[in-house]
Amino acid sequence: MPVSQVSSITMVGATKVRIPYSPVPQNGDPRATPLYSIAEVAYFLKIPKPTLHRWTRHWPTRSGKILDPLIPIADPVSALMSFYNLAEAHILSVTVRIHGLPIRSVRNAIQELRTDKLSNPDHPLLSREFYTDGKDLFVKTIESTINVSRFGQLGLREILDQYLARIERDDRFNPIKLYPAHQKGRVVSILPTVSSGRPIIDGTAIPVASIWNRYKAGDDIESLADDYEIPESQIAGAVEYVEQLRAA
Repeated sequence: MPVSQVSSITMVGATKVRIPYSPVPQNGDPRATPLYSIAEVAYFLKIPKPTLHRWTRHWPTRSGKILDPLIPIADPVSALMSFYNLAEAHILSVTVRIHGLPIRSVRNAIQELRTDKLSNPDHPLLSREFYTDGKDLFVKTIESTINVSRFGQLGLREILDQYLARIERDDRFNPIKLYPAHQKGRVVSILPTVSSGRPIIDGTAIPVASIWNRYKAGDDIESLADDYEIPESQIAGAVEYVEQLRAA
């Protein structure tokens, strides 16, 4: 698809977002290719867009210091994120939004990971080492900069493990698939090489947006399951995923 062409999110009732697509280099890694606008990642992962903007931009402090982005995005000029960036946003959402930790503590922990000479300094939260000593360092740094009692029994390692398990990896331990957290099971997945990296019914190439549009137009779950020749539970899971995203 030429670079000049655009596509958009077409889910009924959702804000349409126009995204310029960049072609995947023949010899490049599609997971590192700019695929998503910030608005798309925010929508797919149910993260407030202003929050994701702050995570992906240089941020001035009151003292005049400029902080580096928590997520250095693939194409900062066009504000486009890669699949790797999407996976990083998924992990950050756990610690900052779902677990309610101070962003300053999380920023300090990420900086510790970057200076600890992990194998992937550009994406420390995704590196193999993060799952060993890196994860312990991340948690200990956060706990050392906050009053843990204010947050009850954190159990941050256990919570991280639950969300990290939603990222599938290849034999080199690089992310290849993500199951968005806002669903009960694993019906909906995101792969950078299928459906332009947009949410699909796992194990198929059926876009969730197509299911949702037909459902909102009046097709019931049974007829959609018959048409797509997949179980009704998968149709219901896709519908529930979108409804979760649209919930206030």
